[in-house]
Amino acid sequence: MPRVTLSDEARSAMADAIRILIDAGSEPGTISFYGGSQPKTKYEEPEPRALLAMLHLSKPCAGPAIKGELIFGPIEEASAIATEKATWARIMSGDGTVIYDVDVGTHGASINMSSVDFEKGGPVKLMAFNFTIPARGE
Repeated sequence: MPRVTLSDEARSAMADAIRILIDAGSEPGTISFYGGSQPKTKYEEPEPRALLAMLHLSKPCAGPAIKGELIFGPIEEASAIATEKATWARIMSGDGTVIYDVDVGTHGASINMSSVDFEKGGPVKLMAFNFTIPARGE
């Protein structure tokens, strides 16, 4: 199987492309948390009534990437709109374009939270949010 190793410059350019996509449009990008099954592609719509919370990113969402890592600015706290376990999240641009989907959990996931059990009306907050392009991949 081929192995790819990226330079820090290449990793940063790729991460910066994600940042530019998220910041498209006049509004800030968002992170929406969902319950249920994560769609196989960004073109699939989430299950009906699966949205649990939507958080607004800063505008701009992050500074330039360093060594392939974006460190996002402050993220607005929101209230959960439903009671359910969060299983995945969708990051969208300010103009509503889907940028990427990720899994959500308490450890070992793309987004790790202290609890994934959302309760309607309860606070939903991310203390930090980073996106990293790995140096090596297969």
